[in-house]
Amino acid sequence: MAVSASMSVDNAAPDHGATITVTYEVTGNVAIPPEGATIRGGVIVGGEPFELSASMVKPGTPAATEEFQLPTCEGLTFAATGDPHIWTAVVP
Repeated sequence: MAVSASMSVDNAAPDHGATITVTYEVTGNVAIPPEGATIRGGVIVGGEPFELSASMVKPGTPAATEEFQLPTCEGLTFAATGDPHIWTAVVP
């Protein structure tokens, strides 16, 4: 499954003294985690929807790890939060 990553800021035009929050998001996975994964989907037959799922198990395959770098921007000092995906900075 392909992996993609993005970074967003909650306020692209902050006032002086405002706190901005940067959030990293990673979608997809590099490996099926040892506990397995579920694929969900559906089909419509004669106008009636059917929800479907399939399980994948690959014992011994380690889950992908995520490491998030400290965001940088001239004039801002970012601080880590309790969530490794999220960083904050106060606009001077």
